[in-house]
Amino acid sequence: MAYFSIVIPVYQAQRYIRGMLDSIKAQTFTDFEVILVHDKGTDKSLEICRRYEEQDDRFHVLDLPKNKGASGARNEGIKQATGEYVCCMDADDRVDSQLLEWVYASLQKNPADYVVYGAVEEHQKEDGTLECAIVKCPKEHYFKTPSQLHPYIMELEKLTLYGYPWNKFLRRTILLEHNITFPHWPLLEDLAFNIHFCSYIQSMNVLPKAPYHYRIITAGGQKSLTSRFVKEYYNIHAACVQMLLEQQKDWGICTKEVRRDLSAIYIRYLFSALERNCDKRAEMNFIKRYQFVRQVYQSQIYQELLPYAKGEKLPVKVLLFTVKHKLTLCSLCLGRVIYVVKNKMPGLFLKLKQNRS
Repeated sequence: MAYFSIVIPVYQAQRYIRGMLDSIKAQTFTDFEVILVHDKGTDKSLEICRRYEEQDDRFHVLDLPKNKGASGARNEGIKQATGEYVCCMDADDRVDSQLLEWVYASLQKNPADYVVYGAVEEHQKEDGTLECAIVKCPKEHYFKTPSQLHPYIMELEKLTLYGYPWNKFLRRTILLEHNITFPHWPLLEDLAFNIHFCSYIQSMNVLPKAPYHYRIITAGGQKSLTSRFVKEYYNIHAACVQMLLEQQKDWGICTKEVRRDLSAIYIRYLFSALERNCDKRAEMNFIKRYQFVRQVYQSQIYQELLPYAKGEKLPVKVLLFTVKHKLTLCSLCLGRVIYVVKNKMPGLFLKLKQNRS
C-alpha cells in the first residue's frame, strides 16, 4: 500500500506521456503508486506504459476493455488505488520533482482531507512553442475545521483552481464512503466532482506553490477542451454555477459577496455561450440565438445572480449592461464580436481573457 496514488487516464498520449511519467519517477518522495488507465487508444501509448510498468514496480497498467472517456478512466483507476491520498493527473502534463514531498510535508503538519496547490498554465502551439505561461499560485493556508475552510472555496474558484482534478490530493476513504465519482459529462465533470467531494471534507491544506505544469494547446490540439465545441456548453456551465450557489447556501455562507462572485463567473460563461452560438456547429440561426437569450432571461440562475453582478473594467461593464437591461440585440452583437476576435485574433483574445475582471 502506497501513501499516494496517482491515477492517469491514457488516450492517444504517446507524444507527451514520457514527460509526465519521467517527472513522476523523479519525485523526491518515493512512496507512491501510479495507475495508468489505458482508455483504448490506437497509438503507442500502451506500449510506452508497459515499459514503465516493467522497469518500476510502482507503475501499474490498467488496460480497459473499451473506451470509457476521461471520467470513466479516472473512476476505474480510483477503484484500483490503494494509497491514503489520490490525485488524478493528465498524461500530457508534468510535475515538479518536489510535488509529493511538499504535499507530504503539509500533511505531517495538518493531516487534512484535501490538499490543494497551484499550477502553471503553459499555452503552447501545436509544434510545442510556448506562447505564454500563466502562474496561478494560492497563498498558504491550513484549515482544520469546516467552518474555517468553507469560505475559502470561493477563493479557489476565483483563482480557477477549484475545478481541476490534478492540483489536489484527496483522502481516498472519503471517496469510498460517499461513492464519489466523476460524472460522464462532456465538460466540467471535474468541477462537479470537486463540489461533491468538498461537501464532506473536514480539513484542507493550501500550498503556496505551483508545481503542476498544465499544457494547453492553443489551436487544434488534443488538450484544449475549453475550445472544443459542445452544444450543451451553456446548460452544463449554468448547472455548475447553480451547484456552487447551492453549496454556499447549504453551508450558510451565501453572502452578497459570494453572489457577486458567482454572478461574475456566470456572466463569463453566458457570453462564452453567446460566442459559441455563432459557430456553424451550433446550428443556430439568428432567430434561435435570439430565442436562446430570451430563455436565459427567464432562468432561475439569471434571476438569482444578475442583481449582484458588477464589473470594474469597461469591457465587462458593457457586457453586464446589455444583459442586465435585457438588451438582446446588443448581447447578440457582442457575442458575434467575441467570436470574431477569438477566431481571427487568438493572441488578442488570450490577452483580453487574462485581463478580464
